[in-house]
Amino acid sequence: FQRLSDVVKALGQWGFRISPAHVLVDGLDAAWVRIQTWSAERHTLLPAATDGAVIKLDNLRHQAELGYTAKSPLWAIAIKY
Repeated sequence: FQRLSDVVKALGQWGFRISPAHVLVDGLDAAWVRIQTWSAERHTLLPAATDGAVIKLDNLRHQAELGYTAKSPLWAIAIKY
């Protein structure tokens, strides 16, 4: 696999449940729009309460290059509402 989105797609095809909130966007502007729309959707789309979203870099090679801190990946960020 070269992309996280490909991994998620394969997991879904293999029978794993994938969150209906999982969305692939192209670029920071699209990510910001999705964060704003998720703010309203999060109350009705999922069966459990949520207080934010996580944005992840899709390219697995870039993820590996960025690496991790002691506690967190440098290729993902949590957005809290």
